[in-house]
Amino acid sequence: MASGREPPTAAIYGPLLHPGEVGRLHAPAEYSRFQRPDDTPTPGWHLRRSGDVLVTSHRIMASRPQGGWLSFWYQDLAEWHTDLPTRTLTMSFAEDQCAPVRLHGPAVPAIALWSAQAVFGAEWQNDPRLIALATPSPAAQHRREQERAAAAARQAWMKDNAARATARRAPAPAIGIDR
Repeated sequence: MASGREPPTAAIYGPLLHPGEVGRLHAPAEYSRFQRPDDTPTPGWHLRRSGDVLVTSHRIMASRPQGGWLSFWYQDLAEWHTDLPTRTLTMSFAEDQCAPVRLHGPAVPAIALWSAQAVFGAEWQNDPRLIALATPSPAAQHRREQERAAAAARQAWMKDNAARATARRAPAPAIGIDR
């Protein structure tokens, strides 16, 4: 994505997508809502449950326990916050359309990446909360360096072997004896 290429697509089975909408990810996550139930004095994260999350080019969808999907359209977002170290993504919506939503779990960095790309476009790469997604880890950088060194060594070996093979095929110089 940093090179300006279109993000990869993921097959979405079940819910129907709108024309032009493309699937990006299907992953499990914990879902909760920030609200104040009647029996509690203070608001908090309630309705916690694990389920499937679909990320598309237009929305995030969360499976409902009774079946079906809840859609959280990017165009309706008022706030989008991610905390990669805790693997959480929190969204609130314009004009209090619904209670704020929080997703939590191992797949949240990927959910955050694809939703940020849809919400912010290429500017997601400048968001300090997402810098870890735009910057390869030291381990990944080390792996790339090792791969480059191995490729260079293979190329040098092939070049050396080709030169030897050419030298072996060359006719031996004629040694003439003059009498």
